[in-house]
Amino acid sequence: MIGLPTSATYHKKFLLVMLPKLYDVMTPKNIKKEVFTVEETYLHKTSEKDQIEDFITKVGKNDSFVYTHEVRLYKNGQRVVKKRQVSAREYIEAMDQKKKNSKDIRKFRQCFIYE
Repeated sequence: MIGLPTSATYHKKFLLVMLPKLYDVMTPKNIKKEVFTVEETYLHKTSEKDQIEDFITKVGKNDSFVYTHEVRLYKNGQRVVKKRQVSAREYIEAMDQKKKNSKDIRKFRQCFIYE
């Protein structure tokens, strides 16, 4: 083998349903499916001029969530992403910095392995 080792795992994402209120994707019974929600909230630090996006994300299901804070910016022409997990308390505090004229982005995700 020549060169650097690479991962043999590939992930593909497909938009299967885009109709409102039609969330369930019909999969065969023997395929395990994970269903969860994603909610992104942009914070006031987001700057179009400087190309900086600052947002907080809530991912989970059944009243169990994981929270992350993510900052996307450009340095020397390259996109830099800084992402870290935050506590529920930090999430609530960050929600006070919510950008006034923006709406939350809510996504409904279903993940399954299709072979």
